[in-house]
Amino acid sequence: MATFRLQIASRARAAGRRATAASRRMDVTHSEILLPAKLEGAEVQWARDRSRLWNAAEQAEDRPNARLAREFQVALPSELSAKQRLRLARTFSQELADRFRVAVDLVIHEPRPDGGPRNFHAHLLATNREVTLSGLGAPAASPQLTELRARWASLTKEALHAAGIDARRDHPASGPRGPESIGRDAARVWRQRRSAQAEQVEAGETKSPRLERAADDDYLP
Repeated sequence: MATFRLQIASRARAAGRRATAASRRMDVTHSEILLPAKLEGAEVQWARDRSRLWNAAEQAEDRPNARLAREFQVALPSELSAKQRLRLARTFSQELADRFRVAVDLVIHEPRPDGGPRNFHAHLLATNREVTLSGLGAPAASPQLTELRARWASLTKEALHAAGIDARRDHPASGPRGPESIGRDAARVWRQRRSAQAEQVEAGETKSPRLERAADDDYLP
């Protein structure tokens, strides 16, 4: 059953080191850095170097606890092929890069041997500052979580439709509530609670170490 999950969390000083480490893990099937399309050219190729990019992000901030990045964690439908999942993740990453004028460090993971067999997902680490020809510039605009979730769901449905897969299975019409429907409702409540938690972290109201594990351990089957 396809899922349309997107979660956002803030990342502080260790964001670049986590990005570099994540790109080297055994379950990684693809990694790349996407930049705003209008900046394509030799002048911004430095930002495609993962170490240079995140070192620049750290140097751009003065506060020890400054936010360096936003991490978007998305579930990739297991019904799609590897090429189709890559195309979907790339499309969303490029849209983020273009819309917020940031660099997006994309890493795609396949299910771990000790985890759920359908747990295909991606981490998209977006710089907190806009990418310019001379380096990282002004702070990027803050994303609207609800709007981005809707866009991710739309892109996922389009990808499933293009692959000839019925995406409506995750959105049953109103009717008798059997065990399957109740289970989906419980999963939706769980996602809403996690989203609220992520938004609190984004606002600096609370801290949650579980958010660090969400993308790898807590994705719904």
